[in-house]
Amino acid sequence: MVKRDQYMINKNKYLFIDGSVNPQLKIGFGAYLLTNTDCIYSTIKKEDIKTQKFEDTSSTKLELQILLFALNNIALQEYNLTIYTDCQNILTLNSRRDTFEKNNYLTKTNKVIKKTIDSSFLIKIHIHHINHRVS
Repeated sequence: MVKRDQYMINKNKYLFIDGSVNPQLKIGFGAYLLTNTDCIYSTIKKEDIKTQKFEDTSSTKLELQILLFALNNIALQEYNLTIYTDCQNILTLNSRRDTFEKNNYLTKTNKVIKKTIDSSFLIKIHIHHINHRVS
């Protein structure tokens, strides 16, 4: 007899993001990996890692750009998404959501914070810090 759970699709996805920027040239590259497991040492193919070049950027801006690039390429409503990053700005997004909404997505100088995806994704995701370790 086959159990019903054997046919359930894994709705958990894990998104790993990182970026690197040349501050003098203001050019950076970001990469992301979307997997079904939070063990990145499992079998990963080169084609599973998506990369993107960004110009006129900074390190903080690049990390947000690669996150938005990845999220715009993922069907958010289909998954429980866990994001792994080393970017402090991204790690505090959920805690800053109320302030963003209260200020109608305006900065203190009344600049509009660009909304390229629905902010409701903030409530659905879990963001974790990754420590870079050099062996």
